[in-house]
Amino acid sequence: MVTIAILGLGARGGHIYANCLKNNKKAKVVAICDINKEKVAKLKKFFDLTDEQCFFDQNELLKQKRADGIIIAHDDDDHYESAMKALDLGYDILIEKPISPNPLECLEIADKAIKLNKKVIVAHVLRYAPFYDTIKKIITSKKIGDIIDLSQTENVGFWHYAHSFVRGNWNNSNTSSPMILAKCCHDLDMINYLLDKECLSLSSIGNLKFFTKENKPQGATHRCTDGCPHLSTCAYNAIKVYIDNAVDNNNGWLSQYISVDQSKESILNGLKTGPYGICVWDCDNNVVDHQTVLMQYEDGITATLNMNIFSKDCFRELRIAGTEGEIIANDRDNIIKVNCWNGETQTIDINELYPKMIGHGNGDVVLTDRFVDMLARENAHVENIDQSISSHINAFAAEKSRLLDGQRIVIDDFVKEIFNKNDK
Repeated sequence: MVTIAILGLGARGGHIYANCLKNNKKAKVVAICDINKEKVAKLKKFFDLTDEQCFFDQNELLKQKRADGIIIAHDDDDHYESAMKALDLGYDILIEKPISPNPLECLEIADKAIKLNKKVIVAHVLRYAPFYDTIKKIITSKKIGDIIDLSQTENVGFWHYAHSFVRGNWNNSNTSSPMILAKCCHDLDMINYLLDKECLSLSSIGNLKFFTKENKPQGATHRCTDGCPHLSTCAYNAIKVYIDNAVDNNNGWLSQYISVDQSKESILNGLKTGPYGICVWDCDNNVVDHQTVLMQYEDGITATLNMNIFSKDCFRELRIAGTEGEIIANDRDNIIKVNCWNGETQTIDINELYPKMIGHGNGDVVLTDRFVDMLARENAHVENIDQSISSHINAFAAEKSRLLDGQRIVIDDFVKEIFNKNDK
C-alpha cells in the first residue's frame, strides 16, 4: 500500500486528487494540510484520519517525511519552498501547475529533483488524457507524414474565465501568474509533447480588452448582492452563477470556492464579503482575456496557440498539418478526424472507446493512478519535471514578448537571462 500526503485541500487537492486516491486501492492518504480548518475537518472525515495526521501549517507537515509521496496543491507562491523541503526529505512529488510563478524557482526545483534522483511530476494532466494520447499515437505512426504545422486553440469559456481569472485566485499577475502560464501551460506542454521537438523562439500578442472598469454597465453596483439593476440580464450575476446554477442544480464545482458549507445561506454570505460576489467589471484583475503565441520549433516546424475566453464551452481545438495528411480534432466532442492525401480518412470517437471519462478527459484519474504506480515502483509512464519544464519557460517567454509588443524571444537567450538576473 502506497502512502500519500496532500498539501493544499482546494479544488484540486481536496476534491480531484482526494477522490481519485479514495478510489485507488493501492493508495492510502495518511496526512493532509491546509490553512482552512473546515477543509481539513472535511477531509479528515473523508479519509478517516486522526488529529495527528492533520496539519494547518505546511512547515509542521514538512518537519519530517510522513508518506511515500506528496501532492503539492496549495497556493502557487508556496510551491517552491514546499517542493524544495519535500525533496530534501526524500519525497517523490506530484505538483500542481504552475510549478512556480517564478521562472528561476521552476528551474531550481527541476535541478534539485534531478540531482537527488527524485521524481517531480507536474500535473500536466492532458498528457494522460485518452484524447491526446490517441493523437500522439497517430503522429508517431507517421500516418500523416512529418509534421509541418500545429495550431491549437484553447476556448476557456466566458464563465470559467470570470470565475477563475476575474474574480478568482489567478486574476492578477502581480499576485499569481500571467494567464499564459496559469491556464495555458497545459497547452504549451501539449504542443511540446505532440511535436516532440524544442521550441527555438516565439512571439506573442494579447491584452485585457473586455473585463475592465471602463466597460462596467451604467448604474451597476460593486457587488451583485447590493441590488444591482442589471441582475436579470447579466451573464455574470454571482447569485445566479453560484447559487441558482450551482446549488439548485447540484453542481458545486464553482460554489465550493466560496464555502465548504454548501448551504445557500453560507454561499450568499460569502458573496457579500468575498471576491466572488464583486462585479466582474470592478475587480482588481489584470490578466489578458485573449492572447496568441507564434512558435518556431526545430526542423522548421511552426506552431500557434490561440487563447480565447469568449466561448460558451471550455474546450480545445487542434489542426495538425503533415506532409501526407492532417488531423482535425476537438476535445469537447472528443472526435478526431484524420485525412490522408492518399484518400484514406478516419474518424475516431474517443467517447466510444472511453465512455466513462471524467476530469480533463480522464487525465486526472490516469495521472493520479500512474503517480501511485510510480511510488509502488511499478512500471508507470509519467513525465518527470525535466520533460515538463519547457512549457513553463515558453510561457514566461511568451509573456515577456507580449509585454514588449510581440518582440521575438529566443528561448536559449531567455534561459540565460533568467540565470544572469539571479547572479546580479
